[in-house]
Amino acid sequence: MRFMNVFRDKQRTRRRRCAVLTWLLACAVPPAGAAEHEALSIGITQFPATLNPNIDVMTAKSYVLGMALRPFTVYDAEWKLACLLCTELPSIANGLAVPVDLPDGKKGIDLTYTIRPDAQWADGVPVTTADVQFTYEVGRNPQSGISNAELYRRISGIDLKDDKTFTLHVDKLTFDYAAIHDFMLLPAHIERDAFAAPAEYRLHTRYNTDPTNPGLYNGPYRVAEFVAGSGGTASGLAFRILEAGYQLKIPRMFAALAMVSGAGIVIFLVLSLISHLLLRRWHESAVRREN
Repeated sequence: MRFMNVFRDKQRTRRRRCAVLTWLLACAVPPAGAAEHEALSIGITQFPATLNPNIDVMTAKSYVLGMALRPFTVYDAEWKLACLLCTELPSIANGLAVPVDLPDGKKGIDLTYTIRPDAQWADGVPVTTADVQFTYEVGRNPQSGISNAELYRRISGIDLKDDKTFTLHVDKLTFDYAAIHDFMLLPAHIERDAFAAPAEYRLHTRYNTDPTNPGLYNGPYRVAEFVAGSGGTASGLAFRILEAGYQLKIPRMFAALAMVSGAGIVIFLVLSLISHLLLRRWHESAVRREN
């Protein structure tokens, strides 16, 4: 028993030394990617059909745009309404929210917002009321394919005070009248050309055809790469076909289809040759074929 205890003591000593050495190495070696704190890579199983904030409602898109775009209003950690892109929430008390009597006898409300003076798109162009007016035009057009059309029907008009201040005329007075987080701005200097044909806007929006354009985003992050699959150089041809289809890059899509078809034929021929070489001397089907 004495010799056994000595052996156990030596084992314990070695384990302690190993533990201390492991701890020292963990402290000495910085974690992988610690210096790369400016890039955020996200992997999700759902691929959004578009990154346009006003077309289609998808969890994956909302997750991405939550970091790439700033809405006018948000609910904070205590579920209180707060300004994000605006400078002050309109209220009846501060005079920025004014209830009005509508011709049909109902109550409406006029809401005045001011865009933050430092707000700008990622390409350096300031966010202005021109973007507000353009977004309203897109939302009111029945051919644009906007998801939340009810929001734009409720807004009966917009008055632009200057480059940063505007007033919404809303035809319904509700308890959350100041919340306009679904009024997601579109960059007029980027999207106006895509809206030349309203019926085809959902196909030609730059959020589809040029999703990495920095001018499409005004949040703390911008989209640097938008591909289906694993992204980067590891993406497969099947994912390139899907990506090209969403971005209307038809030549690339057919080129990828041709490559997939050719690769399938080559794989079939190679496997057939290997099967023949392995089975020709003993398998009954191969022997009969040779005879």
